[in-house]
Amino acid sequence: MHRVVPHIVLSSVLSILGVVSVAHAADCVAHPSEGTSLMDCLHALDDEGGVIHISPGEHAMRPFDILGDVQLLAEPSTARPLIRGSVEEVAADPSPGLDDQAALFNLKSAGARLRVVGVDVRPMVVIFDTSLRPRAVNRIFDVDQGDLVLEDVTLSPEGSVLHGGRRIWVPLSSAAGEQFGGLLARVRGGGSVLAQGVTVERIEAPSTVGVALLAQGEGSAIRITGASSFSKIESRAGAVAAIGGANLQVEPLDGHAPTFSELRSVSGGALHGHRARVAVEGALFRDNGYRRRFDEAPPELPVDLCGGDIAVWDGAELFLNDVQSEGARASRGGSVCAVSSATSIEDSSFSDFGAREGGALWISGLEGPRLSVSITGTSFEDGALSVNESLDAMAGDHATHHGGAIFLHRVETDIRDSTFRDNTTLVGTSAHGGAIAAFDAEIEVRGSEFVGNEADHGCAVFVLSSQATLRDVRFARNGSRDACEQGGGLWSGLGSLELTDVDFEENASAIGGAAMITAVSQLRMKGGTLRANAAGAGGALWILSPDVRIDGVDFEENSALGGSGGHLVFAGPEDDGDPHHAVSILDSAFSGGRARIGGAVSARRVDLQIHDSVFSDHEATGTELAGGAIATLHSSLDIERSRFSGGSAGNGGAILTMGHGDFRSVDTDYLDNEALAGGALYLSSDGHHLVERGRMCRNRASNGSAIAYGEIDDNEPGTLELRNLIALSDGPTSNATIWSDRAGVIVEHSAIVSSAGTALEVRGASLNVAGSLFGWSRSAEAPVVRLSGGDLMLQGSVHWPEPQAPLALVDDEPAELGSGVLIEHPHLRGALRGRDSQLSCELSAFHPRPFSPLLLDGWPAEEGDPLIGPFGGEYRHTEDWRRDADDDGVPAIFDCDDHDPALGAWLVQYVDNDGDGVGGELWEGDDCDLVEGNVLIGGDCDDDDPDNTEICDDPDDSEVFYGASCGGCAAVTSPKSLLFSFVLLGALALRRRR
Repeated sequence: MHRVVPHIVLSSVLSILGVVSVAHAADCVAHPSEGTSLMDCLHALDDEGGVIHISPGEHAMRPFDILGDVQLLAEPSTARPLIRGSVEEVAADPSPGLDDQAALFNLKSAGARLRVVGVDVRPMVVIFDTSLRPRAVNRIFDVDQGDLVLEDVTLSPEGSVLHGGRRIWVPLSSAAGEQFGGLLARVRGGGSVLAQGVTVERIEAPSTVGVALLAQGEGSAIRITGASSFSKIESRAGAVAAIGGANLQVEPLDGHAPTFSELRSVSGGALHGHRARVAVEGALFRDNGYRRRFDEAPPELPVDLCGGDIAVWDGAELFLNDVQSEGARASRGGSVCAVSSATSIEDSSFSDFGAREGGALWISGLEGPRLSVSITGTSFEDGALSVNESLDAMAGDHATHHGGAIFLHRVETDIRDSTFRDNTTLVGTSAHGGAIAAFDAEIEVRGSEFVGNEADHGCAVFVLSSQATLRDVRFARNGSRDACEQGGGLWSGLGSLELTDVDFEENASAIGGAAMITAVSQLRMKGGTLRANAAGAGGALWILSPDVRIDGVDFEENSALGGSGGHLVFAGPEDDGDPHHAVSILDSAFSGGRARIGGAVSARRVDLQIHDSVFSDHEATGTELAGGAIATLHSSLDIERSRFSGGSAGNGGAILTMGHGDFRSVDTDYLDNEALAGGALYLSSDGHHLVERGRMCRNRASNGSAIAYGEIDDNEPGTLELRNLIALSDGPTSNATIWSDRAGVIVEHSAIVSSAGTALEVRGASLNVAGSLFGWSRSAEAPVVRLSGGDLMLQGSVHWPEPQAPLALVDDEPAELGSGVLIEHPHLRGALRGRDSQLSCELSAFHPRPFSPLLLDGWPAEEGDPLIGPFGGEYRHTEDWRRDADDDGVPAIFDCDDHDPALGAWLVQYVDNDGDGVGGELWEGDDCDLVEGNVLIGGDCDDDDPDNTEICDDPDDSEVFYGASCGGCAAVTSPKSLLFSFVLLGALALRRRR
């Protein structure tokens, strides 16, 4: 069995265990029926001792001093010898000749050794009034420097008092007025007691410390081992006590474990230690602690009303290993109370415990230095804090409800590989910490789990004004929406918190389904999963902290259906004048969140940074101010290299911003989100808003399928800047892909496309467009750009045939294009790769095809030359645009395999319906091999007539690339046509290299 600490070495005691006979003295047989009493045998021994064989029967004793080596051995018999003190009856005055500190056996020198085997013992009783109530007793053994071994010894008062079967009431007092016990044995002066297989029961001594065994002073020691049993004892402090630097050790022997049961005490029902070292291994504690109010004044000692099983204090050391505690009760620390004492608990179990504070353990450093507490491999189950009016009256200011299993105060605590299951505080009384409550502490929990615990705040763990670190910890099914107010798994405030690989599953509360973290100076989360937690607000986490970093965490199916933040709520300072809190979310995944506002995240007065993260399938059920994934108020939001998909809300299918604050989105995709307004983004905060590089595709909304910028209150209008952005709307909308009200809009090097509505609409502000690409609706009534109440500026260098409808309406009047923007075919068949049936959202779809005007106009451009589209401007030289990994001279966008220099550009092909060798319609695929039925020469004037092999003879007419009829046709074999074909193929470098 693994040991917590080494055994206490009692060399003198161990030497006694080997004694068979005593030198220099003859054996003596104590047999009262034969005229030889135990007293006669003791007197017959010289100072060096001897062996006394005790026959069955009663042997009366008066106090006797043991000076040598003595053994009292019961003779083999079915009946046990009984050693009992005599009974004195005094009329009134208890003092004449009576020393209540005297013992039947006194070991008064270091050379004194006494071994007692196989007997029952009773104390001396003195009765000094006519009520026959036993008023005073003396001890059986008093050890001063000597060594005592008790084997198979029983102390029971039954049958020892004149009334017969009555309990002994023990008022043992010292000159200082304190009452100390040791009714069976007291050891002082460096002496020792070994109790092996000892039984002590049925003693009432409510004013006594250490009723059965007591060790006092440095070097003094008690060792309890084997099948020892202590039961039905009532005391002031402990059935067994070690004080003043003494040692107390309890351990099993030969498979038999010491047991402590039905013990009642104000402080440590079984064991009490003051400035002592207490080590317990393999012992069983059952149903200890007080159940009624003692006839005592309110508590004075720090450990009063504390520790149903064990209480240690004032610099003591406590070691528990393989200990079982069941049914312990106290006002504080149902099982263990440790005050200003280092504590180690290993491989133990605590169950069915109860207290008002610290259901199993109450551990405090008070105002002294923080001592260490270690708990390893230990389980805490089915504990509860409870109400007891009589205990409350005695508890005074301590009548609180903290720590269903453990209460910690001003200690350094390390908890490892432990289990906390189905513990609860007194819910509904502002109770804290269903499993653990820690105050002003340093606490680290590793490799542990918390399941099914309940409280008002911190249904599993409550940490206040503490530094807390949790690693590899699991919280499951703690709390409930109805009973738990804050922090279904964890509540932390006014300290710092670090969570590494911590999982929260199916926890619930009114606020912070997994955890509520408030006013902590710093929060760090790394790894872990939060799944299916629920709350009214903050389905997983509700956080108020000026410094938050969440890294590599997965959030799944958390919900806050009655409020905000399906996964997370970030609450900043109440006063907008205070600095905003800094929050960073990195490399994390969010899915399936549900809330009224902010299906994944709700943030107020924070600077929120999200990088390299994924948000999918979130829902905000509010009809207004919703935000499918994120909703912010008076906050800045910075997003990089992330993705938002499948969100839905009243406003802002992916993101809603409100109030004051800037917005920045870079290298981020928004796909398949849906809302009434702002299918991807609804921006209603003032400040600067930048969306740069990324895709916004298949989003749905009535206004602004990709982006809606609308002012809800009287804030000063902000600005919206779109750079190198792809924003597509290929579904029905009643308004625009980009829609803005009162906010100035700048569009640079972007592709804004709508297959069924206006691409860009701006009201009450200016619109500045440079180097961008627009697609328009087939409807002649829908302009590509609509502007009202502002100025329009279009800049660019590439032109394309105008659509039937006006390109731009300014105040409902057609605008002059000037040198304008690139206008594409309704289904982007020319400059962009795509299909007639659906717009492509792949980045490769927005690379120009080899015959695009972008190429004909000089692509690839030199530094400083303008380009059109999302890869123009300063980003046209990025890897996505210009990469040539195999260095074969073919850019990756045209290369069949950019990692194989033997494979060059894909082929431009045409469908040859009539099989005459000249194609008509452009083949929409990108193929490295010639597809059957296709040819490399296009422009057939009639691709349904194999006899007509004429192509358009005007290579500058763009209609040739769509197979449409043209004014002049010439035979394909004409030199001009052949020359055009060869020039076309060569100039565009569309050959396949093997």
